[in-house]
This record gives sequence, C-alpha cells and structure tokens, in this order.
Amino acid sequence: MSKRALTIIVIVSLAFNLAFIGTFGLIQLRRRSFLKHKFGPPPELREHFRNRKEHIASFQHDFHQSKMDFIEELKKPDFNEELLNKTLENAIRKQTAMEIELGKSLIELRKEMSFEEAQKFFSKFPKNNRKFMPPRPFSKRRNN
Repeated sequence: MSKRALTIIVIVSLAFNLAFIGTFGLIQLRRRSFLKHKFGPPPELREHFRNRKEHIASFQHDFHQSKMDFIEELKKPDFNEELLNKTLENAIRKQTAMEIELGKSLIELRKEMSFEEAQKFFSKFPKNNRKFMPPRPFSKRRNN
C-alpha cells in the first residue's frame, strides 16, 4: 500500500476511535447531570445534607454493627437464646434510634423549605415505588 493510503486509513481509524470514546464520555456527562438534577437535593439544601450526613452516619454505623453482632451470634454452634434475644432487641433499638434521627432530620429540613420547595422535593419520593411500601400480604402475591 502506498504511504498516502496508509495515512488516510490511520486518520479514519483515529476519527472512529475518537467518536466511539467521545460517545461514551457524552453519555456519562448527560447521565451525571440528569441524576444530579433529578435526584439530588436543590443547591440551597445541599449544605443541610452535608451537615447531617456525619451525624446520621454514626447511627447507621451503630445499627449495622448491631446487625452484624446478631448474625455472629446466630453463627455460633452453641447459641444462647437469651443472648440472641438481647442482641436482637439491641439491633431493633439501634434501628429505631436511626429512624428517629432520619425523621428529625427531615423535619428540620422541612422547616427550612418553603411550601413550593417542599412540594417539589418530597414529590420525588414515588407513591407507587415498592421500596417505600410495605410488602403485600402473602395471600395476594402472584406466585401462589
């Protein structure tokens, strides 16, 4: 092949490679901006979330640790039912404390919002999302 033909092939190949890489970069940028806009808190409330994150994280860590303690007790070959019940009660107490703190944080957040901001922010929690709903009774499930 001639030098000119090889040069053209290399240039076309580079163009295709750059287009391919650029497409993935563009998709990532669009997805990031979409997710930040769609699901993130409004800019004026981001500071509130940053301030509360560490406080809530300590409750989440305590709850997670108590769950792991309960699982470790269940793994033991010679389990003590009384100790298991105490560990379970401790895990439930930690979860309750975490949920209360999350609720208080949402109340504090709502105090800082106007009515319109609250409507916009809290409408992002879907009404029919199964993650936010209790499970259906066993008798009403499809797979019975």
